[in-house]
Amino acid sequence: MFFTNNFILKESSKASNKLLFNSEPKPIIKFLNYFSNCGTAYIRRENYYDKLAQYFHSDTSNFLLKEVEICRYFLPFIDSDKCIFRLGIYYVDSLTGAPMNPLIDSAIEVVSRERRSIINLEKYKIYIKERDFFVSVELLKMPFNSKFRNIKQGKKISYNPLIAFKSRKKNESFNNRNVWIKNFTGKWEPVLYASKLMISATIKY
Repeated sequence: MFFTNNFILKESSKASNKLLFNSEPKPIIKFLNYFSNCGTAYIRRENYYDKLAQYFHSDTSNFLLKEVEICRYFLPFIDSDKCIFRLGIYYVDSLTGAPMNPLIDSAIEVVSRERRSIINLEKYKIYIKERDFFVSVELLKMPFNSKFRNIKQGKKISYNPLIAFKSRKKNESFNNRNVWIKNFTGKWEPVLYASKLMISATIKY
């Protein structure tokens, strides 16, 4: 030990080492667009589009996209519980509000059998500089994802996953365009009847 300013100070000890270790700031985790249940509605017209996108806004910038959770609709014991889709991350077009300029070089392919699919993205190290971004789901029209439904006109084919959504309230502004689809011409357009997709994001900074 040694003396300074009339105080007795001990050299490093286990207690002081532990204090130094705990003094490091812990990362902050935030959940965006959180939902408690999946609901029973899903985006239709799956033969019209190949991508769906949900808008996200964060209170901060320069963060890591840690995790994405996607809630899909299917009927147990009737629909196939397994599907393949691709996940994409986009910046926001400041003029139109639509998705633009993907943040990652290639889409992330996901195989899932869960109604609520949780995709851990930490290994991809997706750092987002802006406060606003989109998460998209690309539907893959392949036999593995196909299913048939009986309708009056016969059988109709559709493809998994069917992404759940929350309907827009009557008094909700149409300027709040959170949900977008990309049609087969390559154009993004808003889904005005949907308030949000059941897609949540977890960020860390």
